[in-house]
Amino acid sequence: MGGQGLIHSCGVWDRWFPKPVKIPVLSFMEKDHEGKSHWFDLVKGQWIQGLIAVEKQEKRIYVVTIEPELGKSIHDRWPRVMSG
Repeated sequence: MGGQGLIHSCGVWDRWFPKPVKIPVLSFMEKDHEGKSHWFDLVKGQWIQGLIAVEKQEKRIYVVTIEPELGKSIHDRWPRVMSG
């Protein structure tokens, strides 16, 4: 696993030939500013958007992040949850 990639930084990733991927999970965890863990469930048909970045022989998966709606998260970045 690589880390996070903010959705608005799309062009920055071009040199790593990014490819979108679905990260199938039932839930994910974020820690608040005090270090307390919070679990968030996804519903059937949802996934987290990721991207694969390639450099030479190395491939890494990054979670695509967005700016959350006010009051809906504990961080300034939030995993991009998709469905369909």
